[in-house]
Order: sequence, then C-alpha cells, then structure tokens
Amino acid sequence: MYLTRRFYLLFTCLTLLTGLGYAYPLLFAVARILLAVFVVVIVVDAALLYHQRGLKAERKCADRFSNGDENRVRIRLESNYPFKVWLTIIDEAPEIFQQRDINYRSYLKAKGSRTISYVLVPVQRGVYSFGKIRCFARTAIGLVERRYTLGEAKDVKVYPSYMMLNRYELLAMSNNLTEMGIKRIRRVGNNTEFEQIKEYVKGDDYRMINWKASARRHQLMVNVYRDERSQQIFSVIDKGRVMQQSFRGMTLLDYSINAALVLSYVAMHREDKAGLITFADNMDTFIAPSRQSGRWNGSWRRSIHRKRSL
Repeated sequence: MYLTRRFYLLFTCLTLLTGLGYAYPLLFAVARILLAVFVVVIVVDAALLYHQRGLKAERKCADRFSNGDENRVRIRLESNYPFKVWLTIIDEAPEIFQQRDINYRSYLKAKGSRTISYVLVPVQRGVYSFGKIRCFARTAIGLVERRYTLGEAKDVKVYPSYMMLNRYELLAMSNNLTEMGIKRIRRVGNNTEFEQIKEYVKGDDYRMINWKASARRHQLMVNVYRDERSQQIFSVIDKGRVMQQSFRGMTLLDYSINAALVLSYVAMHREDKAGLITFADNMDTFIAPSRQSGRWNGSWRRSIHRKRSL
C-alpha cells in the first residue's frame, strides 16, 4: 500500500490542528474527532482497492522493430472495479532508450477499458528487452494507492528498416517509384519483349508495322519492343571505423544498411539480381546476386548477426 500526496497534506493539517489544541482545548477535541474520521476513511479507501484484483494490462507491439523508424507500442488496460479508478501507468521500456518519461496518468470507468499508445525509435540493431507494466490505482478518495505489476517481459529484435522497405513496396505496386526518382530506362529493341503499340513516325522500322492495328486505326501503327535486361546489382558496404560515427542518433553503417536493403529490393522488383558485399580491412560478406528474395533475405539476416558485421 502506498500513501499519496493527499494523505500527507491532510495528515499535516491534522498535526498542526493537534498542536494548536494544546493552546486551545476546543481545537484538540476537534482534532481527535477528525483524526478518527481520517483513520476510518483510510481503512475504507484501502478496502475498496484491495478487496479484489481489479486491473489487467497487456502490452501489444510487433515482435520486431524497424531500425530508425517509429514503432508503436500499445498498452491495453481493463478494470474489474465496480467504481471509477485513477491510474498512473509506468512501462518498463528497454534500457537502451534511456526513457524514464513513459509515465501516463489516466482513469478507467467502472468495468471499463482503455488503450494507451506511445512511439519508440530505435537507433541500433539488436535485441531490446521490455520489463513489466507498473500500475498505481487509487479511488476518488485518493488517500492510498495500490500497485499492480502486470503484463509480461518481452524481447524484441530490431532489424534494418523494413518499414521503409514496405513503403517502397507500395510505391512499386502502384507504379509511383518515379516520384522517388527511380525510373525505368527504355532501350528500343528489335526482337525482345513487347512493350506497346504507337503511331508510326518517320524513322521507325517499317518491319515493325502492326497491320491489324493500322487497319483498325486507319493509320500506320508500329510495335515497340524493349530489350529484356537482367542486371547484377551489388550493394557494397564499408564496415570500417568511420562508419561507426553517429548522425542523429544512428550510425552511418545503419543508414547504409537501410539504403542497401531498399535499393536491393527495388532491383529485384524490377527483375534484376541483387547481391551484397561488405568489407572492413578485408572482404567479409559476399552474397551472390539473385532474384529470390527469400534466399537473399536469409543470407542478409545471417550476415547482420555476425561479429563486426551488418
């Protein structure tokens, strides 16, 4: 049982009143009555809080966090008390965040529930450990508090920025990559993949005339082809000491990893082959170019958990 500030303020007032009672006997009698009432109210307040286990809490977050991005954490609170309670919620976030301000004040109505959410932005890869959820509940009387230790400890792995990867995936699916400066360069070919039918202009190869389309449009139309290109694209990352320097809380190496991940994914989406090379004093990691994202991702994850590796 924890005593609140309201308790100490009232207790201080009663103490002063009792002290004045030695000079004024009438005040001493009043102080004795008020002290008896004060004790009864404390007992009632404590009984309301402790007669049952009235709170439940659960932390909901992803099993993995995206490095350098905002990752949302939610705390679901439920009350079994038949009356309104006021709460102070403290979540034991991983020590690496050095955050001690994840402290919320809220309330729950009788048999009510509420969800509180906040955002964490990791700047290092690794495993982050959450602790318990500490809740302090008090009634409308507010003289004592009951502490609850709720939820479960949880380890969360922090990976390179997969949220950025998802954003680029949506852009690629909607063909909006040009908005980010990523464009497909078309090379005119003669005997490869069909691209479109367009109007004939002077200089076009007459052998590419599409006679059926020309008959329908009553003008010459030609087929346009493009060369099918499957390039091998390597992301080369330096893991030396210079790359350990920090910029806005995250190392240059982590920025490089995030950029390489996105560029490689875009390359594979465009039917090219993506590979990875990392080096420090010597070449450390080599992942052969491939279009198979599953195999490439598996190799990537193994490489990022090596000592002095990605």
